[in-house]
Amino acid sequence: MTTLSTPTTDTQKATVGSVNWQPQSERGNDEDAAIPTKTYITFMGLFALSFGAAVLVANRRKRALPERVETADIVLLGVATHKLSRIITADKITRPLRAPFAETQGSAGAGELDDQPVGEGTRRAVGELLTCPFCVGAWIAAGFSYGMVFAPGPTRLAGSILTVKAISDGLNIAYTAAKKSTERLSDG
Repeated sequence: MTTLSTPTTDTQKATVGSVNWQPQSERGNDEDAAIPTKTYITFMGLFALSFGAAVLVANRRKRALPERVETADIVLLGVATHKLSRIITADKITRPLRAPFAETQGSAGAGELDDQPVGEGTRRAVGELLTCPFCVGAWIAAGFSYGMVFAPGPTRLAGSILTVKAISDGLNIAYTAAKKSTERLSDG
């Protein structure tokens, strides 16, 4: 349920969920003041530009854009996008990619780290992108989608590898949970 709080000052303060839509200059919160709005706008522009460029290149190369995407490809690339976003944003092995932009707060379990963005401006915005699976997921999904236009075979292969990895991870987590449950029953 979405609610708007009643104004508490002369300035209208609208809060939807936990997001404060009050102008940044009126918030007075140091954390909110560090929001790199200009860099976010640049990222949005780059995202839109990449889409436009992909369409333009596809047209110039006489590549037909799909009228619709097969359900199997949507599922494959959806799972692959999920897995790659987790690898980029939390995997221990990809920590060096995030290191200049984020600090590790500790373990997040199952081979993942809890990294938090640091710094200001562009550094912080890149840190937020590289530590947020939802944020980086949009870029990954776009990349996979462009891949389906220009190189569907390799894109499906890469998607299949990541999807198999995601299934394997799920099975490993289930196995570990079942093993712990069995051990508790044996001890109790």
